[in-house]
Parts: sequence; C-alpha cells; structure tokens
Amino acid sequence: MKEASSYSPPEHLSTESYVEFELRSAINLLNPMVSELKKLKLRLIKERVHKSRVALRRWFSVWGLLSDDGWEKKKFKKGVLKPLRQFLKELGELRD
Repeated sequence: MKEASSYSPPEHLSTESYVEFELRSAINLLNPMVSELKKLKLRLIKERVHKSRVALRRWFSVWGLLSDDGWEKKKFKKGVLKPLRQFLKELGELRD
C-alpha cells in the first residue's frame, strides 16, 4: 500500500477543484438531456422515448452524488426533480 504522502489525485482533479468537477459533470449531462427532451417534444417516437429515458436516468445517477454533496435545495427538489421523476415514470409507462 502506498504511503499517504506519495498519493497524488487523478489528473482530472489535479487541475480543478472538486466542486468545479462536479459542476462540469452536471452540465455535461444536462445539455444532452435537454437536447433529447426537445427532440421528444417535436416528435414522439420509440427511439426518442428511449433516448430521453436514458438521458434522464444518467442525470439522476449523477444527481444522486451531487445531492449527497449538498447541491440540492428544497425548492429545486420540489420544482425540478419531482416533475422530472414523474416524467421519467410516464415515459416508462409509454414505453411499455
């Protein structure tokens, strides 16, 4: 096992703070999710339902970690996350 003093952080975390890394991760998932949802709004087809569900599930996967780190406020949870979870559920029912 390496000594604590010889440990160095992963390269992607050595050039920016962890908060900046988390923000960048959220934004990198948010943009594709919004893009997929816009396409779904234009035309409801099986492939777009699937891609929208995948984008939403990826978002919620990362958001779980961000939430644990304090990024989630009560207003955001009620106004954004709750409707998105409901929408994901409805997309799943539509898919079935």
